[in-house]
Formats: sequence, C-alpha cells, structure tokens
Amino acid sequence: MALFLIIVLGFIAFWFLSRVEVVAFKVKREDAIKGVTVSGTVESRQDVRLATQVTGTIQELRFREGDFVNQGQILAVLNRNEVVGNLTTAQGQLQTAQAEVQNLVTEPRPQNVAIAQAQVEETQENTDVLQQELQIARVQQQEAISEEQRLQRLYQQGAVSFREFERAGFARVQIEEQIDATQSQIQAARARLTQARENLNLVQAGVKEQQIQAARGQVQAARGGIQSVLGRLEEYIIRAPVTGYIVEKIRDIGEVISPNAPIARLVTPAALYLSTQVEENELESIKVGQSVYVIFDAYPNETFRGNVIEVSKNVDPITGTFEAKVSVPGQKGLPVLVGMTADATIIIQQVNNAIIIPDEFIYTENQKKYVLKKKNGKAVKTYVKGVAFDNNRFRVTKGLTENDVIVKGVEGKKVKPDNRIKIVENYRD
Repeated sequence: MALFLIIVLGFIAFWFLSRVEVVAFKVKREDAIKGVTVSGTVESRQDVRLATQVTGTIQELRFREGDFVNQGQILAVLNRNEVVGNLTTAQGQLQTAQAEVQNLVTEPRPQNVAIAQAQVEETQENTDVLQQELQIARVQQQEAISEEQRLQRLYQQGAVSFREFERAGFARVQIEEQIDATQSQIQAARARLTQARENLNLVQAGVKEQQIQAARGQVQAARGGIQSVLGRLEEYIIRAPVTGYIVEKIRDIGEVISPNAPIARLVTPAALYLSTQVEENELESIKVGQSVYVIFDAYPNETFRGNVIEVSKNVDPITGTFEAKVSVPGQKGLPVLVGMTADATIIIQQVNNAIIIPDEFIYTENQKKYVLKKKNGKAVKTYVKGVAFDNNRFRVTKGLTENDVIVKGVEGKKVKPDNRIKIVENYRD
C-alpha cells in the first residue's frame, strides 16, 4: 500500500513538474486597424497678411496671437478723426438738401407764379364785369320792349306820333346790339380766362417740379457724399478676410503704418496641414484619402481625425523618406497652429470583427502555419490560414474561433506539440 502511494505521488509530481510554463493569449474578434506611425509639424498652404490701403496710426487692436477669428470680424482700427469730420459735414449737407425739398412743398409760389395768378384774377374780374353789364342790358332790353309795345298801342290810338313810336323801336334795337356785343366780349373774356388758367397751371407745374427735382438731386448728391466718406471710413478698418487663426501679431497700438504694411498673419483651418515624413518602404501603402489619427504634443489626451491630402513621390536620398500631407481640422476650443508638432497614425487597412493574433504565437512547418492551442492541459498543434496584418500581427481566417486559447513558451522556452503546459501569465501587447 505504501509503495502504491509513493508511485501515485511520484506520478502526480512528475505530471506537475514536467509541465512547460507558457504565456496564453485568448482569441477574440475585434475591429483592428493597420497603420503607419509618423511624426510631423503643422504648416500652412495659405498665409494671409492683414494690411490696409491707407496710411494711419493704429488706434485699436482687437485680437491676440492664437485667437480664432471669423470672416468679416473687425481686427484693427486706424485713427480716422479727419474722415469722421468729413462725415459730419456730409451729413449736414444732406440735412440741408432735405430741408430744401420740404420747403419747396410748403413755401408760397415763386414770383412768376404770382404774376400768372394775377392774370387769371384780372381776366376773371373782367369777365364778371361783362356778365354784370349783360344782365343790366337784358333788363334794359325788357324795359325797351315794354316801352315800344306801350307806344305802339298809343300810336294806334292816335295818342302819339309815329316818330315817337319809331324812336322806341330804335332804342330797343340799340340795346339788343349792345347785348350781342357784350356776349361777344364775354365769350372772348372766357377764352382769355381759360388761357390764363392754363398758363397758371403750366407755370405752377414747371417751376415747382424743376425746383423740387433740383433739390432732390442735391439730396442724392449728399447721400452719395456720405457713402463716399463711409467707404473711406471702411479703409481705416481692417477686417478678417477669411475665418482662421491669428498666428502672428506684427504691429502694436500707436504705430504708424503705410499702405500694404501687414499688422498680423492669419491662416485658415482649411489651409493647415501636418507635414509628415514616411519611410520609403511605405511608398506604395500611403494613398490620398486614407484616414489619419493625430495626437498633438499640445493636446496629448485628444485625438484629431484627418485625411491624407497629398503624397509626394520624391524620396529624400539622405533620410530615405517622402512627405505625406495630412489635413488637420481643429476641434472646438483646441486651436491648431502653425509650428505645432504631432504624432500620427495613417490607417492603411481597417478590418471589422476579425481574429487578430500576435505574430509570436505563429509557428511554421513545411511552409504551413500553425499555433499551439490549449486543449486538455496540452499544447495541441492547430494549423491556421490567414495573412500578415502588419509587422507584428497576423489575421486568422481559418483554424481558430473566438475564445480559443493559444500559447507560447515563457521567456524563450520552447513548447512542442502535445507538451503538457502550465499557464503562468496572459499575453499583454
């Protein structure tokens, strides 16, 4: 019995002592990227120099280096007291011209209008007098007719002579002739009155319209003068021509600047790029449009997303590298400035739900690849198929499933198929 116990204990000891210590890797499916890591510096394709077209003294600067500014934003103002004075004068001229237009609407008519009005009134008065004379003549006509009829009866009775009767007839005829003449005079007077009224209307319309049009022309001229001065005022204001970042302040308040002399430099986010140098063996791998993850030294906890926008085909013979330009869109509150440095990973391949294992777990036998999979406490040879994913990882397409455990020897120790194994640590990348 004792001998049997010794044999069992010896077997157990042999079992445990003969196991090879291994590192284990648990297979899982994951989204993985294959990338090329590079470093670079932010540069700009467009360098906007802010300047003015006039000579003047800087009165205000409304920015600091590093500020983000919007297109049209006022960045600097030159002293413009003289131009402001000209604006005040132009505004006064406009007020004067507008007052003149108002006066023409409300003021009495000019002298020539008054003369025409007097002519109308005089002609109207003459016409009225003739009307009164006509009325008197018609009354006299009725009286003459009555008198002639009375004398006719008396003549028939023999009470008066024929001559008296005849004189009454002559008197009636004279009155009727006077009526005809007065009517003709009234007709002529009415024609003159109509003409006078038409003349008055013409004079009124002509003089008033001419003066109002002239005054309105002065108003337009004054407004044009104001616009001209406002245009000059704008020349003393420097605005941001594009949206971007102020990367350099060149002048200070109080300095006198001449036309086209820059006061600051501005770059647009769209014009910024990260200039990177890539090893020449990656020349065929880097393509325009590839995604890039960028981490700036200034923001080590933030990842920016960009794209490859240009790839040079010229390799520097000294460094053995070529340039790849990467777009670097900024993030809110995190300005990207010229001269900043960053590390970037250019994504040349991306897979989803794939089995990716470290190369060091791959063995080769007769040009076939296999791994050692843990099964029943042993390392079991398992052939796999797939492709190299990057310099130190292999993408398995056949032979392994999720949650399989593969092993390799600890600290360079060899593990052979069917070796009993002891997992002493889990693989850490």
